[in-house]
Amino acid sequence: MFLVIKKYSYQILLFIILAVHALGLNCDIFNGDSALYASIAKNMAQSGDWLILNSIMQENWIDKPHLAFWIWAVFIKIFGNTSFSFKLPSFIALLILLRYLFLFTKKFYGDITAWTAVLILSSSLHIMIATNDVRIDIFLISFMMAAIYHLQKYWEDIRIYQMLIGIFFSALAVMTKGIYVLIPIGLSFIIPFISEKNYRKMVYYHWLLALVLLLIGISPALYALKIQFDHFDNSLILGQKASNFLQFFFWDSQFGRFHSNLGQVQSHGDPSFYLHTLLWAFAPWSFFIFLAFFIKKNPLKEYISITCLAVMLVVISISKTQLSHHSLILLPFLSMIAAVIFRATFWRWQGRLSIAFIFLIFFSILIASLYLTYILFGALVPSKIVIALIPAVILTLWSYYHVVQRVFILFIAIAIYTGLYLNLLFYPEILKYQSGRNASNFVSKLDNTESVEEFYVNISLLNFYSSVPIRNTKIHNMEALLNKKNQLLVTNDYGLDFLKMSKVNYIILEEFLDYRTTVLKMSFINKKTRESTCDKHYLIRINPY
Repeated sequence: MFLVIKKYSYQILLFIILAVHALGLNCDIFNGDSALYASIAKNMAQSGDWLILNSIMQENWIDKPHLAFWIWAVFIKIFGNTSFSFKLPSFIALLILLRYLFLFTKKFYGDITAWTAVLILSSSLHIMIATNDVRIDIFLISFMMAAIYHLQKYWEDIRIYQMLIGIFFSALAVMTKGIYVLIPIGLSFIIPFISEKNYRKMVYYHWLLALVLLLIGISPALYALKIQFDHFDNSLILGQKASNFLQFFFWDSQFGRFHSNLGQVQSHGDPSFYLHTLLWAFAPWSFFIFLAFFIKKNPLKEYISITCLAVMLVVISISKTQLSHHSLILLPFLSMIAAVIFRATFWRWQGRLSIAFIFLIFFSILIASLYLTYILFGALVPSKIVIALIPAVILTLWSYYHVVQRVFILFIAIAIYTGLYLNLLFYPEILKYQSGRNASNFVSKLDNTESVEEFYVNISLLNFYSSVPIRNTKIHNMEALLNKKNQLLVTNDYGLDFLKMSKVNYIILEEFLDYRTTVLKMSFINKKTRESTCDKHYLIRINPY
């Protein structure tokens, strides 16, 4: 009976965490990579061309395989060009990821540890962010965990259908972001093969079949890339000449990042980057990893999680192209390890000193959020802070009825408060400063608007949300543009200067502040200095000569 109650408690906690994730589904899309991906997917859905990836600013856009854009385009086709339609696939991918993390962890450690791993992963900070600021990596790790689980099931009893399912998900993972995902998938099979030394299980023709099926599985992405390369023959891709679609897919777009040779992405690489990134990306559960130092006996019953974590950490750390969302591939393995460590040591951390330490963390986060709210809004917003606090307070009180899980539930409370604060207060406020979204709202109220031209600005959000066609104006097209009657143009200060020098007759309909909300600085967060950090974009109407 006690076990049933505990399982029921885990389900309640997971429901609350998923509800926090769901709050972000209707938030505006972030002005960065997410906006670019949404714009490309919308172009695909509306044009009916499922093979050519086009953005407004770069017609020949190739940086990722096509699968994620096909998924987004299908949802946009069904639900329209809304924030919900673009973000819903990420939420569904999260559910798939949690399901397979649960199944894989349960296979080695049982139900309770599996539930612990699922709650840790779903409430970790970067997963909370990734389902809101949509990243392709959420698809990647979902397909990866599904492939790893089914290949493990195949290894157990050599049932060919399990291998077929595993290869299917492996192909989806490769078509999402490239072949490097085969590293953890391959390790997950090689490790038990080496440790068990049961060579009779290595049915060679199964793996020849698997290789053939994998190549067939990724063929849609290869075909789409070939069509795009043929369509834009001899043009530059990400600022450089790519030799052919096969080299681009299997090398340039993946292992080329180790040399930072992708044209648009240049960095030197920092071997310690992901170590300190994980401290906040895996928050508040980063603390659990330090518990490993108090374990005398290794609690791990398998070496897949720790090996995949270590190898992938090395792989992404030696890359010269380092971005925080690349750490997402580590979080499923890290969540499993943290769950195992906690289950092995939780009895050490239920004392008054531990509880006091957690309350000190919670109190510090609360004070920091109050200060952040004050500088963000220029005043406190007590109503929304109270709303964000209510679930955390309830969970805190509830934790006293679960003595053996008290520390764990208190950490969940911290994670839920952080997620609610982001989705209820922080994101809605900063997302107001995205000119593309605001311009689309303004344009929708105008009558007889045939199209909007972008001049010297890249506003992917305007392209996504706008109900009228958006085009990118080049200088050599200005003559034709200036002869159009009542043409709308979105531009910046540089574009206005060009129009003035060209003695163009125009009127400014509206002025918008714009900031890239995925690259936050304190000068932008601070309401007193925010406007000075924003760019200015203008919606103007051009009168003909």
